Parts: sequence; structure tokens; C-alpha cells
Amino acid sequence: MLYRLLAFVVLLALVVLVQTPAKAEWFEASGERFVIYADDDESSIRTFASNLERFHNLLEVVTGLQPAPPPPSNRLKVYVAGSAGDVASLAGDSGVQGFYIPRVGNSVAFTPTIKMDAQTVSPTTAILRHEYTHHFFASASPYGMPLWMSEGSAEFFGGTGFDEDGNGFSGIYVRDNFVELYEAASNGIQIGRLLAQDPSSFSGRLNRSAFYAQSWRLYWVLSLNEERDGQLRDYWSEVAKGTPSVEAGGKAFGSLAALSREMGKSFRSWDWQQSLMTPANETQPGKVTLRKMSAGEVEMMAMTMRLQRGVQQAEAVELASKARKVAAKHPDDARVILTLAQAELAADMNGSAIAAADRATALNPDLGDAYVYKGLAQFREARATPNSAAKQLAYKNALTTFEILQSVEPDHPIALQSVFRFYAEQNLDPPLKARKALAKAAALAPFDRELALINGMNHLHFGEIADARQAVQPLASDPHAGEKSEQARSLLGFLSTKKEGEAVPVLEAIADYFASE
Repeated sequence: MLYRLLAFVVLLALVVLVQTPAKAEWFEASGERFVIYADDDESSIRTFASNLERFHNLLEVVTGLQPAPPPPSNRLKVYVAGSAGDVASLAGDSGVQGFYIPRVGNSVAFTPTIKMDAQTVSPTTAILRHEYTHHFFASASPYGMPLWMSEGSAEFFGGTGFDEDGNGFSGIYVRDNFVELYEAASNGIQIGRLLAQDPSSFSGRLNRSAFYAQSWRLYWVLSLNEERDGQLRDYWSEVAKGTPSVEAGGKAFGSLAALSREMGKSFRSWDWQQSLMTPANETQPGKVTLRKMSAGEVEMMAMTMRLQRGVQQAEAVELASKARKVAAKHPDDARVILTLAQAELAADMNGSAIAAADRATALNPDLGDAYVYKGLAQFREARATPNSAAKQLAYKNALTTFEILQSVEPDHPIALQSVFRFYAEQNLDPPLKARKALAKAAALAPFDRELALINGMNHLHFGEIADARQAVQPLASDPHAGEKSEQARSLLGFLSTKKEGEAVPVLEAIADYFASE
């Protein structure tokens, strides 16, 4: 890795490169770590996909982290959803321009239409790279970053640009809120507030933007000042051990007052244009495969994105009705029928979801998601079956579906966790094989916080107190996990009162988590 500061001229967030594609069509672009769905010309999508591959490699080089290549089902799905308004509608928040949802076997990111070339960092490009940075760190470590570090790193890498030779330049601020940068400099840098993870404590009408700007600048200073090499890593390590953020900052960074002065000085100078260069030969992109999507898939795409975002029951029923009409026009299109199965499952039409999934796999037996939708619907049916013998058979049918999925993709994380689920929902102690399958699923998807909690409870059920503590500690310190983080902290408190080997029966609680999917 070549570490040196360079001035790199880019068109910033107020400038968007205007391109006129020769012919816009929907394509699916597949790489080792992602699947992109976009409506654009083939050349632009291929460039976009290759740059995302290159961007991932840059993150590995700069951070020294190397997330294991995911199984196919665990790749990030990126939906280029249209206008900023379209993305905001999907998010249910007018202020959101792009977002990321981490889930086992189905992590998704939504971004506005991207217009770019290799050298230009447009606002939409920066949004996607911001969200992908979150996914990268979540995949690389089970330990959540403090809020300022999470957003600061995403801002730092979100502005990454590549020149015509493929050299990468990270750290450039590409948002349009420069006023926050200089407002922050004139009002003083609130290091303590940043480390305390409280963006609401920033005064003024632009406090949220100021939090992002200052988080970016702190990450910038700690990344580009060679005298502070290693301090970010030491700080994150301290926080992961449970050290309070401000205390960890004092240990890793030294004088916080001196660091605040350093940040203020860099804000007020022109050195904010300096960047971290990563040579092109260290970020060569892997193979990207393009597939033109069918007319039926394109007709389904708006519904697909809403289903991937997650919908409430009333909307799910409406989407299922619309999906049936589209599927009736494309009865031989396996991927159209697959979306129908997902819509039926979301609408709680379990029998219809199973039937649609069977139709999809009859047309294309390699569609792993069809087995997921069928198996989940079968688990629901099994829970609702009152008769004991019939219930056992229903659960066996669900397990069989996921065993078939494992023959298609051996490390499918949802199939792995379903081996454990088969026993938990029947209140049967899972055998060692099932427990190992659950642990492997959790390892494959460290970004799925509920799965981490379930794995910790699994250890608690068998009295493996140290293993339980290790499983939920990262979740307890994750500032983004919300309610799940609170549950993990409560569990850690409970574990502190237990001795190794003291088993606590919690299968019923685990089954409740599975049932809430």
C-alpha cells in the first residue's frame, strides 16, 4: 500500500456528470460480493459494477480487513432505484437518499440512479459507496463501530474516486454542506460529543450534517496523519473490549484537546482536498457477469424493491394481488414466479407461497430464494398445525426443503440456521450438528444482529456461559443495533450471575425470535 497525500480534483456534489445512454435496459450485474440491479445501458452498468469491485478491494487494502468472500446468497443486493424521491419513498423518510439493510441471506442497499465515469464522484456514487462501506465493516467484524466512527469512515470512503488509470483517492469531502465544515471550525470541534456518540447534542439548524462533517474530519485526521498511524485501530479495539468511547479515545489518541486543535486547523486550511492514494494494481476488479432482465422481471421490479425493503401486511396483500396479475402474463418466467412467491409469503398466504415456489423451482431448480420462501412458509404452517403427529410431519417437510437448498448452496446461511430452528420451534434440544450449523450461519452473517443474539442464547441454553458472552458482546457495544443492543446488554448482565455449566432453558424464547421473521 502506497501511503501518500495527493491533491485530487473531482467534480463535487453540486456537479453531476450528464450522460445519455445509447439504450437503457434493466440488467443484473453479478460479482463475487454483490448483485446489482440497474436500468441503464450495458457499458455504464459494467463500468459501475467493476468500480464497485475495485472499491471493495480498496477498502481491504486501506483498512487491512479482509471479509471472507460470501456464499452466493449472502452477497449484497444493490438496487439502483431511480430518483432520490423514489429512494426516499422506499425508505419512508424524505431525508434519506440511500440506505442499507443488513440481513442474513438478504442484505440490500438502495441508491438513486448513478451517472458517473471513472474519475467523477457524483452525489449518488458517494451515497452508494457510503452504504457499501457500512456493509464492508459489518462483514469484516462482529464488533459495531461507535457512531461517529461508523459514519466518519463511510463519509471518508464514500468520496473515493478513481482516475483513468484506476488509482483510487479516498478522503475527499463530496457533500454540498461545506457550510457545516467551516461552521464547525469557527465554533470549535466537539471531540467529546463526537466520541460520546450523540449527534443530537450539536446545536444549530444543521446539527445532523455537522455531526457527519465532523465525524468525517476526525476520521480523516486519524487516517492521513502518519504520526497517528494505528490510533484508529487501537481505539476500536478498546471500544470492542467495553471501554467507554471517550475513555478509549483518551487512551488511543492522547490529548483530546490537542486532537481538537488539529482538526480545527485542518478545517480552516485548504488541505481538506488532500487524499489517500491507493495504486490501481492493488485494486484490480474481479469478473463481473451481466444478464439482461426479462420483460416480466422489469414489470415486477417496482414490487420486488418494495418487498426487499419490507412491507406491512396491508401493502403486502396489495402487492401479492398485483404480482399474481403479472405472473399470469409470464407463466414460464421462473424469476417472475419467484417474486410472486415472495409476495405471497409477505401477505401471509403460505399455501400460495409454497405453490409459487414449487412452480419457480420446476422452471429453474437453481433459484435458491424459492426454497427459502417455501421453507419459511412451511415453518409457519407447522407452527399453526395443532395435531402433534401432523405438526411433526409439517416441520419435517420444512426441514427437507432447506436440506434441498443446501444441496444447491451448501453454505446458505438461512438453510444452516433452519437446521437449528427445526429443533427449537419444537422445543427439542438441538444436537451438536444443528448447533454448529447455527454458529456457522452467525459467522457468515456477522452483520445480522438478531442471529448473533440467537446464537448467544443457544450457548446459554447449554450452560456455555463464556461462549454466550463472546457471541453477544459485539452486539451489546453496537450503537446501531437499537433494541437488539439493549437485549444483548441485558443478557450480558444476566450472564454475569451464572457459572460455567449452568444451563438456562431458553428454546422457547429462541423460537419466538424465529417466529417473528
